[in-house]
Amino acid sequence: MSIIVTYEGGHGTDTPGKRTPVMPDGVVMKENEFNDSIAAFFANEMKRCGIIAVDCAPEGYDVPLATRVQRSDSAGSFLHISFHANAYDGKFDGNDPEGVEVFYYPETNSKRFANILIKYLIQGTSQKNRGIKDGSHLYMVSGPKAPAVLIEAAFMDNLKEAKLLRTSAFRKEVAVETAKGVCEYFGVKYVPEGNAPGYTEVPATVNGVATKAILVNTNTHLIYSFLKNVGYREGIDYTYEFPTKDTVKFKILGVDVPAVLYKGESYLQWNKIPSMQEPKQRQDGGWDFTIPKYIPPTTPTPEPEGMPIMGESVAAVSKLLGFARSINKEIPDELPKLYLDISKRYGIRGDVAFCQMLKETGYYRFEGDVKKEQNNLAGIGAVGGGNQGASFPTLEDGVKAHIQHLYAYSSSSPVPFGEEMIDPRFHLVNRGSATTWESLNGKWAVPGTNYGQDILAIYQKVMEYTVEPVNDYTGHWAEKNIIRVIEAGLMVGDPTGAFRPDEPLTRAELATVLTKLLDKGVI
Repeated sequence: MSIIVTYEGGHGTDTPGKRTPVMPDGVVMKENEFNDSIAAFFANEMKRCGIIAVDCAPEGYDVPLATRVQRSDSAGSFLHISFHANAYDGKFDGNDPEGVEVFYYPETNSKRFANILIKYLIQGTSQKNRGIKDGSHLYMVSGPKAPAVLIEAAFMDNLKEAKLLRTSAFRKEVAVETAKGVCEYFGVKYVPEGNAPGYTEVPATVNGVATKAILVNTNTHLIYSFLKNVGYREGIDYTYEFPTKDTVKFKILGVDVPAVLYKGESYLQWNKIPSMQEPKQRQDGGWDFTIPKYIPPTTPTPEPEGMPIMGESVAAVSKLLGFARSINKEIPDELPKLYLDISKRYGIRGDVAFCQMLKETGYYRFEGDVKKEQNNLAGIGAVGGGNQGASFPTLEDGVKAHIQHLYAYSSSSPVPFGEEMIDPRFHLVNRGSATTWESLNGKWAVPGTNYGQDILAIYQKVMEYTVEPVNDYTGHWAEKNIIRVIEAGLMVGDPTGAFRPDEPLTRAELATVLTKLLDKGVI
């Protein structure tokens, strides 16, 4: 399996601003000149290290950010990098900020890569280490599906660093340091310039199908992706450890198998592959290989532990609303019913989703970054640091976005037919990666320790809550509001056998009717 990294130089030659002030020699350097130069050096670094690098903005002009993100996603990127030069106020005034910094998306892999990257970026030219920072406000950091970072290599409006940005040596240095960070992130050995291994291609067949092999020293290697297509299905644990400058070590069924990276593909040393038979040499110097068909053992998929996110709701409207209002009387009347109705279309436990909403909003008090008028009931896109996340025009849209986000985590199926996509971060979720409420830990919220358990604790309190009987009526038939309740009761059946044309209901009988109507959402 090849490693794919996407990258782009920020902005374009036509971008307004984004340049140095006039320098003492009269030169003005556009930021894109620096960014694209690093990107070109970086592409060569990746190629030499056997990593596929895809430029998401090769045109030179200011390619729209959405296009860059779409190209990264379409390439199947494992990691995205955006190269930039920094700026403060556009002036050389002697009090200018300086240094290098890396912006990351606040999730585990992006932050891990940012920490690796800053370690290398400060090893070259002596610069102030400005550290790593939350970049969730930057589209090229938050937009791609892959973990993403944005590098601000130096300040264009600091004269010392502006001169540095113009040098080819500094640009190449940033590219090399970035490449070293990428290699460490993936566990791949960095190959310095001039040390790339040489290979000789040789013809071969595997199970009668023509392919190619490569000769490294005296060892023949077969392309792994091709082996999969001719029936080789043994489980492979990719470790990407390099015992020498040109080999990457695989582990197959517990056996270490030397391999090499060549033209973006992984090649395995044939005589180290379990079950591989001795090949026959052909007259043209090539080899014919045979692999016995592998039938993998069937093992049942273990059921995930915990309460499933998908399923039918149990708690009634009266319990959800009664419990929530016992803590905050400002809970909207329609909110529990919206959760139960919308979640039913997606097969989601709407009653537990309502409890998640109570946790996310502080029981609808909205005392954090997200405000009540946003109708963002699940904290979608709110990652802390003042980031308010998504906004929705209505309460119903907010509920639907919440349920859709849960659906993205708990199911890999398409959204139900006819449902409009409201959740703006649906496509960023690893579909089906969390099928229980407990498995949302570290996914919905980071670090999210006991996040799912906290939701279920609220749900337990809901189920233990006793709905108070309705006793605000006298039971007299003549009162119009009572007549409406009786008529509504006829819609759901007479639970008491108490409907009598010439006698009033007792208080207890009326309370029973009203409670049932509340549970069914009739009133």
